[in-house]
Amino acid sequence: MMLFGPQLSQRGRVVPDRSVIATKLAALVEKNARLKDGKRLISHDLPPLAAILREIDDTVLERTLIFGIGQTNVHAVVAGRRLKGIVEISGDVTAQDDIVGQIFSRDDPAPLAAIGTLLKKLCDATPQVTVISTAPRPLGSSAEAGVATAALASAWAVDTVRQPATALQQFVAANVALITASYHVADGQPPQTTGDTARLQDIWKTQITLFRKRHKSVVGKPATPMLIGIQTKQPNQMLCLAVVDGEQCLISGPADGLPALLASWTQIFGD
Repeated sequence: MMLFGPQLSQRGRVVPDRSVIATKLAALVEKNARLKDGKRLISHDLPPLAAILREIDDTVLERTLIFGIGQTNVHAVVAGRRLKGIVEISGDVTAQDDIVGQIFSRDDPAPLAAIGTLLKKLCDATPQVTVISTAPRPLGSSAEAGVATAALASAWAVDTVRQPATALQQFVAANVALITASYHVADGQPPQTTGDTARLQDIWKTQITLFRKRHKSVVGKPATPMLIGIQTKQPNQMLCLAVVDGEQCLISGPADGLPALLASWTQIFGD
């Protein structure tokens, strides 16, 4: 095993006192700054499904929001901070007839549950969600208002409390294109995973604890954050252990993505 570069110290951030309007404007600037292929990333500071609900809650005028979740695009008609319905779902998605073209209502829980189940399934497979706001597409009448964000959160059992993502969570989300699988463990929390993590779970159980003990015995208690490269017998594959305070994340992906991963690490955690 080898350690990439010097151990890095995390920089503290001072949050100035702002008015409500200034805070909202700053949030909008921050959101618009996170782009991928012309699409805005929305899941950098919230779990994917909670981030989708936030976008619905932020939309006042009627729009069609195209949510990119992995290889699937979900076209949602949204207005007045309410989800009116779904007009299109790309890709090989089953049970579309139970969802597409339906006007969502709390009085008809079946379609609402069906879209919630689908979105949860899609979001469980990827930590990254993008959105594009487009012109509204016809769906129902103006009298059919849809379902408010709070009711959606309740129906889908989603915690919409806006807890900021940790720096390590932001690092993994920002580099999802370079990562095929990740196994993220934080103190007192169940593991967060992306991709096929069977191999990573095996490595975690059989090697990581022993390695950390040996590493500490050699260098003492190391400062964090640190990104450790782990030798692997798999050709053209990288395997890294990211450590930030009480969090650790095993990351695997194509070896040619390592330079970009290191550059991102330096950008997030400093020199």
